[in-house]
Amino acid sequence: MAYSRHHTRSPARRCTRRAFLQLAAGASFALLLPTCREQTEADRWPITCEGWNDTRLFQKPPPWRLGRSTRGDISPWMVQFTAHAEYAAREKYREHFAHYRSIAANWDPDKQIEDVRAMLSDDIDLLLVDPLPGAAVQQALAETQARGVPTIVTSTATIAAPCLSRIYAADGQRGTESANWMVHAVTSGRVVVVYSAQAAGDVNVWLSAVQRRLAEQPSITVDLAACPWSVSGAQQRVGAMARDGTMNGIIALDGVLARGAVLALTENGLPVPPVAGGDDWNGWLRTAREFGMPFLGFGAGTNMGLTCVELAMQVLSGKAVAACSELPLRVFDHTSTGPVYQADLSDHYYAFNELPAAWVDRMFRTSAPRAGSAPNRIA
Repeated sequence: MAYSRHHTRSPARRCTRRAFLQLAAGASFALLLPTCREQTEADRWPITCEGWNDTRLFQKPPPWRLGRSTRGDISPWMVQFTAHAEYAAREKYREHFAHYRSIAANWDPDKQIEDVRAMLSDDIDLLLVDPLPGAAVQQALAETQARGVPTIVTSTATIAAPCLSRIYAADGQRGTESANWMVHAVTSGRVVVVYSAQAAGDVNVWLSAVQRRLAEQPSITVDLAACPWSVSGAQQRVGAMARDGTMNGIIALDGVLARGAVLALTENGLPVPPVAGGDDWNGWLRTAREFGMPFLGFGAGTNMGLTCVELAMQVLSGKAVAACSELPLRVFDHTSTGPVYQADLSDHYYAFNELPAAWVDRMFRTSAPRAGSAPNRIA
């Protein structure tokens, strides 16, 4: 049974939670019957990013039981994303939640399937999920839907998973703006595009947007540099490519890969060209200030963790929610890093966040604040 953008109730068929479960169970059984027509991916897991979804079916009084299945906290971005969700469920809105459970799949689809099923057995009221690609994970989320548990998909807009709502970063816009800035900073020459298939968000959406814009500039030669999602991964890949000639520009998926690319050039004694695609990660900003190259940066959106918990609260309160929500894009450059970079905080910190000072100090403070230093949080 698909979630509808225009769900209505008729007097003759009042849609209660029990009725929904019965109908969903019947639909799931029908999928197994050999006489039924073969259903397409679009039939079983429709994706729409238009309009609003009625959530009155899932309304119940708090406190609620919330589950979260994540790909895995393998990067500073994922850690701070998780911190926002923890802060929202356990502190900021703690009176609304009787239970909050988060399980990391460590980028293993089989484990994520078991994680989802474990939370269903825990009688959760709503599931937040950052799904790994693959039909098996999608099927596990179909089971969630059949159980009558609403699902919010976070961090991605393109994975064909059934959900009531999805929230994600503006990856396409970020890719277009990175490439647009680059073609003005570098009118010709070689531009290296550094990305990782394992990174958060919709990497393919970002990469397609970058390539489309660069294709409009025939005087620019584009080299793609796929690498692991780490500073060292980008450092090794870009270092090897540096032997093929001068790099006139670098477009990086995020600050982690941008930092690796810059370190690869500097350790080989090569000049650092303009860089598009850095972010508000303190490790990248420290590197950018050290080497002083022009760059374009974006807010990384770690506060999405808090936003998705607030979206869950709207669902369980019976308030209509958008089928798709894109986080606003925050843009800055090398001329405006003063209020963004935090010298007193560790490299793992992202500046554009909604964590309280106590959380920031506990997670990222490496020394006592200096007198007159800039605030350690930018909301």
